[in-house]
Amino acid sequence: MNTIPTTLGPESVPSSAFLSLPAEIRNHIYRCLLPDVTNLRDTAGLVCACKQIRQELTSMIVAETMPVIQAVQQQSMAFYKSTYATSMARSFVSVPAVKNHSQLCNVNFSISIGNGMSHHPSGVRYPAFTTVFGGLKSLLSLHLPYVTISVPVILQEDETLGDPLLRERFLGTCYTAFKMVEADPNCNINAHHVIFEVGKEKWEGHEFVHPPVIAFVRQASKKGKVGYEVLGYDPAAEIDDEIGRAIETDESMIERLRLILKKSRDAARDGN
Repeated sequence: MNTIPTTLGPESVPSSAFLSLPAEIRNHIYRCLLPDVTNLRDTAGLVCACKQIRQELTSMIVAETMPVIQAVQQQSMAFYKSTYATSMARSFVSVPAVKNHSQLCNVNFSISIGNGMSHHPSGVRYPAFTTVFGGLKSLLSLHLPYVTISVPVILQEDETLGDPLLRERFLGTCYTAFKMVEADPNCNINAHHVIFEVGKEKWEGHEFVHPPVIAFVRQASKKGKVGYEVLGYDPAAEIDDEIGRAIETDESMIERLRLILKKSRDAARDGN
């Protein structure tokens, strides 16, 4: 009498009907299911389905995202050349290398200019931070979980990050830059979190438990209206202008901000 095996060997497992379809048809199905493959929340289930589907979706996501990221750098390089009348291939924005799905979970950029009020030692004025940040509009239109902007604030000889007014100026400049992009009728921001932080090398020699940081969190109402909540914190700054009114520095807000920063940094580590 024949017995039925309790486990199936690889040769006895039927192949997936979906994976047996031609690649072109599978890609068409992906696009029907996911009109915007850069919305990583929508792709999460499929990415975990199996190794082959993960590889195919990852390739599709990266293929659609990298041209946007590269275009940001090309635009910034052109702006640099026109600003300084030079042919040097430099850019105000450093672009990350994105090769897989995980590296899209937290896309880190660095804007290598001052805080919008600094001057070059030679006396040449830097372009406004708001102008350079505005060049990221196409990137911010992607449905990415976290976009982190590192801002290496340029200090003069008599300046230090221990000065609360300088940190307040940093927070205010970042707040203004984001609000200008958000108010642009030709721009549709879809990133779930946009975080501004001072370049870490600037904190050497300073004993700050909480460096100044400001984050914008995407909020959608039940009626479908989308807006951004602002969370910011600098324990030593006395902020009493527009940004001060927008930020409520209570313990619950501070804890939310800490959690967002932790998740964004975990996502960045997982991607690398």
